[in-house]
Amino acid sequence: MFGNISAFVNGNMFAGLFGNDLFVRLSDESRKELLEEKGASLLEPMKGKPHEGIRLDPESLAKPT
Repeated sequence: MFGNISAFVNGNMFAGLFGNDLFVRLSDESRKELLEEKGASLLEPMKGKPHEGIRLDPESLAKPT
């Protein structure tokens, strides 16, 4: 996807890399919950066209809360 590394299960993409960003695809409920966390945002590979994946900031994930 987008010319980068992606992970699939049964032909369905669930995670991948976009540039330096890690993204995951989640259920609507899990997406809403994760978006409340620091370092999580919507993946927007093209300005104004959000993807259903959630972008995770690797630096925020590595730091203790």
